[in-house]
Amino acid sequence: NKRCALLIGKHNSGSVPGKNYMEILGRPAVEYPLLAASHCKQIDKIYVSTDSPIIMEIASGFGAEIIERPAELARAESPTEFVFQHAYEIIKKKEPELEMMALLFANSLDVLPEYLEKGFQMLDDNQDFDAVVSVCQYNMFTPLRARRLNSDSTTEPMLALDELGIENAFDRDAMGDVYFVDFGVQVVRPERCLRDPLAGSLPFRWLG
Repeated sequence: NKRCALLIGKHNSGSVPGKNYMEILGRPAVEYPLLAASHCKQIDKIYVSTDSPIIMEIASGFGAEIIERPAELARAESPTEFVFQHAYEIIKKKEPELEMMALLFANSLDVLPEYLEKGFQMLDDNQDFDAVVSVCQYNMFTPLRARRLNSDSTTEPMLALDELGIENAFDRDAMGDVYFVDFGVQVVRPERCLRDPLAGSLPFRWLG
């Protein structure tokens, strides 16, 4: 059974222009996830979906196979689910024995080969899992502290705090430990996650 990596990255970014290939500590940003994938013992082949000629050139240096990303999937509002699905539909024709995939973002600088290998191993050990994803603990960003900005420049809680009945809602540990997906590692069973990417759980439906 084959295991591949799929990296996605646009040429233009609305948040930080050129962030996917901007130089970070002497390397273009996209080189870091490519290095991790190329040194991961579990990954047989790397695919890269992009509309960027710069990313294409960098990825080709790692032996990656390029999937040209259509313009309608390279906009700021293009759903990530559809970007992954488009590439998967192409990859599965080339890799009929495809079993698992590591999904990478071009600006995932902190991913390491051993993290990816652990993700694959966790799926091997847990056949009921659709995906493995890395998370970070940020209790200070508990949902109890989230606020909405109103048109008159005032703010109000995102949650109906009075109805929750939580004492000391200002306490960052009031909800226990709070974890956020950080996307450093995403390893999925593509047939479960990407064949119908809208069938997964919100907000990251491509994770099954």
